[in-house]
Amino acid sequence: MQTESKKKTGKKVKYSAWCMVVLLLLAGCGSGNQQAEAQSGQTAANAVADNQTAERADAGNRRQSSQTKDGASVSNQMQDAQTAQEADTGSKVEEVQTQEQNSQTAGAVQNNGGQTDMGLEQAKSVALAHAGIEASAVTFTKGKLDYEDGRQEYEIEFVTADTKYEYEIKADDGAVLKASAEPVEKISGNGQIQGGITLEEAKAAALAYVGVEEGTSSFTKLELDYDDGTAVYEIEFYADGIEYSFEIDALSGKVLEAEMENN
Repeated sequence: MQTESKKKTGKKVKYSAWCMVVLLLLAGCGSGNQQAEAQSGQTAANAVADNQTAERADAGNRRQSSQTKDGASVSNQMQDAQTAQEADTGSKVEEVQTQEQNSQTAGAVQNNGGQTDMGLEQAKSVALAHAGIEASAVTFTKGKLDYEDGRQEYEIEFVTADTKYEYEIKADDGAVLKASAEPVEKISGNGQIQGGITLEEAKAAALAYVGVEEGTSSFTKLELDYDDGTAVYEIEFYADGIEYSFEIDALSGKVLEAEMENN
């Protein structure tokens, strides 16, 4: 009996030992799974953290790129505005310069030497006053601004029915620098030679040659002369600011010589 009891007891001990081994193995497997799960969770957490870091970096890059583009756009707008402002300023400067040039042409101005220019019309008035003649009684044949001995002066010429006047007027103060008056050279009577044309016919030939009407011209020379034994009419007149000089054959009325000078 004791022997059977011992055998049973031994079997129980062995069974208990196997149970303990199995439990220990199961416990070891559970711990390994927990460690694996913990490691897997840590790896996932690290991946999420890395993804968040990458997203933050990408967002930062996008913001920086946007700021750079915005800065470039603002810079371009500022440059465009500056260019437009400079162009507008240049146009205003050109406009002011044009107005100044027009003012110089129209009236009194300051020249490079600091002299005041009284203007052509005022210079004409000075010459007429010196000659004691009204403007309605004369025809101006020349009027221009010139330089003489480092000073500005106006050269003025005009004619009446029987006199030719020449003046030099100082441009800054209107002083009369030179004045002359010469009678217009005219032929007494018709001045016609035997078998030739009359003076009036010679005048008509000269006017027709240049297409000028007598009412718009002022004659300064009408003279019968001889050139190499040939009788010629020497005729000079002004029309529309141009001086004309003619030699007309006194017999045939042929134009022998014609010259013109724009004053």
